[in-house]
Amino acid sequence: MGDHIGRKACVLGVTWVLLLTSCGAPSKLGPANQDGAPARLTSSSGGPTPLTATTPLELTDFATVNHGVGLLRTCDDNSNVDFAVLGRRLPASGMALLYAAKGEPQPVRGRVLDALRRAELAWTAAVGNSTLFSAGAISGGGSYSSAARDGVSAVGWMQDSGGNAPLAVTTLFVTETSILEADIQLNACYAWNVNDPIGPGACAVGADGAFDVQSVITHEIGHVLGLVDLVKDSDANDERGSTMYFQIGAGELVPQTLSAGDIAGGRLLAPAP
Repeated sequence: MGDHIGRKACVLGVTWVLLLTSCGAPSKLGPANQDGAPARLTSSSGGPTPLTATTPLELTDFATVNHGVGLLRTCDDNSNVDFAVLGRRLPASGMALLYAAKGEPQPVRGRVLDALRRAELAWTAAVGNSTLFSAGAISGGGSYSSAARDGVSAVGWMQDSGGNAPLAVTTLFVTETSILEADIQLNACYAWNVNDPIGPGACAVGADGAFDVQSVITHEIGHVLGLVDLVKDSDANDERGSTMYFQIGAGELVPQTLSAGDIAGGRLLAPAP
């Protein structure tokens, strides 16, 4: 386990990105990842983002296609053992992630909270801590701030139709050792669907052209736990079977279930029950 952490350790201020030509039109792998190297998240001064509890750290996930083919993964191979860590972890009390329905796309209306609960269950069951995450809804659809700490960790929707528009953004508020608050935003400019859940080893795809809410949220919750994206490397492990793999295609359901590496990383980072 230690070898995997040492080889793939990540520091605060690093994110992995894929680039898009426009919202809803996933394009080729962007230059920040063509050589497997991460892009550095910088502050307005151009330097590394400061390590403070009030400065948000954004982990940004972009949609992709695989050489013109919309699906990257159709069968669930959970054998990969690699994982990568941020170096911060949740407090012993865990975290409540509240769903803000404001801006929810019509095709998934009324179904996202259940998908969030299933995504949380994947992680809590894997790490053996049933109190690690809890899901609820912000009253009346509610609002929250992803730009500043407001005491609410939320999953909600944004609208970004510009060039290089992200599929999802997870914003973490951290100290040197802890993750204090987190907000997950899904981009409503993309097509979304809530598909039936799959089991480990399943071969299945979701609605054509639509991103699976549960798959994406499961990946984003991995960031909240303190894991970062895996980029394909040259060893024998196939990182594509991991929930924390840095690419996801429309219709992919594989990220709903965790790989051996996802589970090992989660167990390392999760507070004891």
